[in-house]
Amino acid sequence: MLLPKLMQALNDDATSRASLVKLILGDPALAGSVLQRANSAFYRVSPQPIDSLDAAVQMLGTEGLRGLMATAILQPVFRLPKGYFERFAAITWEQAQRCAGAAEAYARATGSADPFIAQLLGLLASLARIVLFRLTMETYREMPDVLPRAEVFIRAMQSQGASVARLVASTWELSDPSIAALAEQADQLPPAQMSPLGRAVYFGELSAALAVLVVRKTYSLDGAHEMLVGQGLPRTTMHTVWRAATAVRQDR
Repeated sequence: MLLPKLMQALNDDATSRASLVKLILGDPALAGSVLQRANSAFYRVSPQPIDSLDAAVQMLGTEGLRGLMATAILQPVFRLPKGYFERFAAITWEQAQRCAGAAEAYARATGSADPFIAQLLGLLASLARIVLFRLTMETYREMPDVLPRAEVFIRAMQSQGASVARLVASTWELSDPSIAALAEQADQLPPAQMSPLGRAVYFGELSAALAVLVVRKTYSLDGAHEMLVGQGLPRTTMHTVWRAATAVRQDR
């Protein structure tokens, strides 16, 4: 529940730096990520390391914190205990990052939606799959004589994934346009009939899924590009979105 609080704080110009620091200190892992990013070559201009969270927040600024926040908070959620389908969590996290990057790139390239919100909503689709995976495994544990079957998980995610993502967004009290964009995914509207934010999520998810296949050489690059264009993504925007989707390191 830290994520929506931080979102509200970062989107409120009246929020003080002290208030942001206090919120970030509520999650030691996030605080560490903030310090790490502030000390990266991209941000740090002094030879002296930044060891104060207050100084790190000042260095990163609102945009730097927004870019870091969602992935830093959500990454631990994608870790699952070993057992059945052990690669599922890692590949789902990879796809989540690809989707978030592609959705953000679409919003930025078209100027039609808030890039940070598009990035966050891009993560929610994969988060919903993790939730459904855990719930399905819990159901299987209640029936120890029944072996988990992949097709059961797939069917649950295909039929309920978009609805669970929308439910998470509602629980987090995200904005009405954000919830509406996820509702468009659940209703399976054609991209042309979606809101700009809905299209960012749609093309983010599609680009991420195709990128996961292409980098593993199970789908052709030309086929992926043509599918995106065929779904209504202009070719020039498609190249920008595709670069973002393929910029993530492949899980091995």
